[in-house]
Amino acid sequence: MPFVGQRKLQNCYDLAFSYDLESGVAVTEKFHKKYPFFLDLFIHYSPLSYNRIEFIEKESDLDNNIAIFEVDSILECKKRKYEVKLIFDDKLYLDDAEVKLVKEEEYNGDNSERINKITYQNSNWDNLKLTDNFRKKYNSENGIIDDINNINIDIDVDEVTLEMNRKYVTCFTYKNGDKISYLFEYLEDQDGKLDNVLCEKLPYINKTAAEVKELYLKEHNIQ
Repeated sequence: MPFVGQRKLQNCYDLAFSYDLESGVAVTEKFHKKYPFFLDLFIHYSPLSYNRIEFIEKESDLDNNIAIFEVDSILECKKRKYEVKLIFDDKLYLDDAEVKLVKEEEYNGDNSERINKITYQNSNWDNLKLTDNFRKKYNSENGIIDDINNINIDIDVDEVTLEMNRKYVTCFTYKNGDKISYLFEYLEDQDGKLDNVLCEKLPYINKTAAEVKELYLKEHNIQ
């Protein structure tokens, strides 16, 4: 394989499996700005850790700068295959990409990742343990957070337990860069089905979840 082909192939592997473009992958500033995370090339409604990217080498045509990727979006229970036309600059740095969705298939959901599935938009709620009351109050298209559209879904949350299996302090990163904290309380019925979620936005900004927990417990005189 020519050196150029090796370079392109290595770029594809690095991008597919590192996710983070800060890892030293050879991309231009233009590409990095347009796609802060490689996952931004593809349809997704949840953080990187819930979307598995696979580079399909045998179906790719790197001589013509075409790479095939499959993304398994775990919370959506969907696998999507994409044809990505890679555009390199004269230094063989990845400069842009043209992306085409070529296949999409849905698979059966289960009760795994229940909390994450009800949090992020367009997740698969099939076979989740939810009461009828919960399904009437919320829907899978929007999830349980009113301002979910303000959240940068490319960034994983920072979370600590306040009360085991029921209450959590969760910090999301907004699109403007601020870290916003929430208190979630998950209420189940006697059969273990989720019946309601109490979601309170807390006044602490740009704090870690551990710091928010300490402040919350202190201000509410909880030992």
